[in-house]
Amino acid sequence: DNLTSALHVAGSTGNITMQGATTTIGSAAGSTNVEFDFNGVASKATRIQFKESGTNRWLLGQGAASETSAFELYNAAGVMALSVDRTSNVSTFAAGAVFNEGSYDSDFRVESNGNANMIFVDGGSDVVGIGTGSASSYNNFANNLVVYEAGDAGITIATNSTNNTSIYFADGTSGAEAYAGFLDYDHNDDSLVFGTAGTIRFEIAGDGSLSTPTLGTSNVRFGVNAG
Repeated sequence: DNLTSALHVAGSTGNITMQGATTTIGSAAGSTNVEFDFNGVASKATRIQFKESGTNRWLLGQGAASETSAFELYNAAGVMALSVDRTSNVSTFAAGAVFNEGSYDSDFRVESNGNANMIFVDGGSDVVGIGTGSASSYNNFANNLVVYEAGDAGITIATNSTNNTSIYFADGTSGAEAYAGFLDYDHNDDSLVFGTAGTIRFEIAGDGSLSTPTLGTSNVRFGVNAG
């Protein structure tokens, strides 16, 4: 018979090598948990690292004092795709993250300090709530995104004093389809314009006067110095 070492302890380094198609620790019928207890020091890493032909696959544990990751996951090329910082508990995704890729009826929820549903993506109803987990309960003509607050609620679109802030109503992605209806606030002169069919219909100037862009006698102007 050919004898193969299944467990090898190197006397010079203390490294332990296990080989075999499958290595089983514990038993499915066991009455106690199977635990690993690694007692490390601050200057050394304490972790389990999985490699394939020398390429990192994933790492679990705590790095040395100079390292921050407590958990690392690598892609097929051996490049780190996910890391969890052991100090801040912040997770970093190197190439983005996908939740519920299988299109299951599974919700995604983000809690804040005072709201259990700060962001709520309803996997079954395909709606998003901010501050609410029941966006689907609102009128289905306008419940794709629902912002809720028990007190006063609002949405702010902010920029600096030399740019515009806008809301566009689109029925396509090219030409005027992308702005079939719109509201546009010009922070340069504090004017607000309203548009339909891709065209400005009237404007409220910074002084409060209202006007339409139509020339001639059909032009209508209200308010300050209407003339």
